[in-house]
Amino acid sequence: MEEVVVSSKKESSSNSWWHSALDVIGIIDPFGIADGINAISYLIEGDYKNAALSAISIIPFADGVKALKYADEAAQVIENVVKYEDEVQEIVQKTARGKSSKQLRKEWQEAEGKSWPKEPGDATKNQHAHHKEPLADGGKDGYSNIQPLPAKDRRQLHKDRGDHKRWGARAKPKKG
Repeated sequence: MEEVVVSSKKESSSNSWWHSALDVIGIIDPFGIADGINAISYLIEGDYKNAALSAISIIPFADGVKALKYADEAAQVIENVVKYEDEVQEIVQKTARGKSSKQLRKEWQEAEGKSWPKEPGDATKNQHAHHKEPLADGGKDGYSNIQPLPAKDRRQLHKDRGDHKRWGARAKPKKG
């Protein structure tokens, strides 16, 4: 038997421009047609919360409900900015004084005597200049702490080591 998961919120879809356009049209549409189309579209995508909000917006003068669609996301962004502000500033300060990726690649190429590797499947993009010991953990910004790493492998390495969780745990939420 296949498991079915029902979510009140679907991940951001590629149709977000479509939904936004229908929201704007719905404000001036006196018949609620754009809001109805939007509600059905959200239902098809499985986004029941926004489907309900769009359906309510069909009622004349209920367009203020559309603001609720974006309120949760805006509140989460603001909360994260405040929560992680100190951590972000600390990382920016540590890395801002560092060398550019271009400088690090040049040092590596001179020491290794070979060209910096390109991303697999895209010979136009350089692999990341990955710090073996992250700068945020006190790592040095130089050749001895750098290795080329494809973007996909770099993301997986940080995930496997729990770097982002560890760095996020250092954040000191603002009081008040």
